[in-house]
Amino acid sequence: KVSLETAMAAYPKVGFGIIQSKVDGTQIWFFKGVAQSNFMMDAAVIEDPDFYTKSLALFEEYSQNFPNYVDFLIDGEVHCFTQSDLFFKTTTANPDGEISSSTSLVQWVTDFLQGNASSACRAAIEGPDPYKGDDYCDKLLTPKVLNIDR
Repeated sequence: KVSLETAMAAYPKVGFGIIQSKVDGTQIWFFKGVAQSNFMMDAAVIEDPDFYTKSLALFEEYSQNFPNYVDFLIDGEVHCFTQSDLFFKTTTANPDGEISSSTSLVQWVTDFLQGNASSACRAAIEGPDPYKGDDYCDKLLTPKVLNIDR
């Protein structure tokens, strides 16, 4: 976390972005393993909605402190997108690209590389709600426009 924040602060004319599933199964598994290894048993039983809420808190911090940061949040639990054909099919709705009205990952990355991206997420824009699970977009993140003074 600290090294990413250091880089974002040191290079304000460079865009930084995160592409993540709302409930990334691999990250949750790793989070639980690290918690168990450090005898943090309360954290070791984290559920998907809590993981999403914790991720959003971190992203909110980045978003509020760094104008050169945006994110692309995908419904689901897939871990990686850029190394396979998922890169071309994924939307904010899911890795299969089934909902055409959602933002496509490939278009978002194209916009990002041109310095024109905004944070992207598919669902109602509101605050955290424990009863909604991961079926919402954080009002503190969306919409957020990438700002890199060139």
